[in-house]
Amino acid sequence: MNPKEKTNENSILLNVVIAVFTMFLVVRKNYFNYYKTKAIIGLIGGTTFFIFFIDNKGIVLIITALILVSFLEITDHHLWKYPPFSWMYIVKNFSGTYKGRQLNMYFSEFKESFYKKEIFKECRQDLELTIVIHQTGSKINVNFFYYDTSSKKSSKHKCDQVIVSKTDDDQHYMLTCHYGDIGTLEKGGHHETMILKFIKRNRKYHIEGGCYDNRKLQARGKFVDIKKVSSSKDHPF
Repeated sequence: MNPKEKTNENSILLNVVIAVFTMFLVVRKNYFNYYKTKAIIGLIGGTTFFIFFIDNKGIVLIITALILVSFLEITDHHLWKYPPFSWMYIVKNFSGTYKGRQLNMYFSEFKESFYKKEIFKECRQDLELTIVIHQTGSKINVNFFYYDTSSKKSSKHKCDQVIVSKTDDDQHYMLTCHYGDIGTLEKGGHHETMILKFIKRNRKYHIEGGCYDNRKLQARGKFVDIKKVSSSKDHPF
C-alpha cells in the first residue's frame, strides 16, 4: 500500500469515528424527539455530505461536528420557539402558567355497622388548579398544583412522561401525561393519566380534558375554565 492510499484510508477512518461520536452525542441528548422527519433528514444529510465530500482534514471535521452539536444545543434551549427554527418541530410552544379548576368524582370506602358490608360512596371535589409547563425543543414537563378551598390543603404532581399527539380532525394538540408510584405487589401502585387538549382562542391557549386513575373504582376529573394567564414558569408552591 502506497503512502497516498494509506493516507486516504486513515482519513476515511477518521471521518467515520467523528461521525459516529457526533451521532452518539446527538442521540444521547434526544434532540430529535419533536423534530419533523424532513428536518432530521436535512440536518443529517447536509452534515454527512459536508463531512465526507468537502474536506478530509481532521480539524475541519471536528469543527463541523462541534458546530452541529452547538447548533442543536442552542436551538433546543432557546431558538426552538421562534421562526424559522420552530418550523422544524411538530409541536407548538405550550410553556407558561395556566389557571382554572378541576372537578373530581371518586368513591370513598366505609363499613356500615348493621350490614357489615363494604359500602362505596360517590364523592365530588372542586379544586383550584394551576398548571405550569416547562418546555424545550426536546422535552416537556407538566406540573400540576392543586388547592382545596374547603380543607385548605394543597398538593402537587410532576409529569415528565409526556406524549404529544393531535386530535382526529388534526386541528388541536393534545398532551397525555402519566405519573404515579410503583406501590406494593399486593396492593399495586397508584397511577394517574392526565389528558390536556389545547384550543387557541383569541391568541391564547385554553385547556380542555381531564384525568383518570387505575384504582379498582376509578376516579375521574374534568378541567373547567383553564386558560393561559402568563408566560411565567414559576411554581406557586
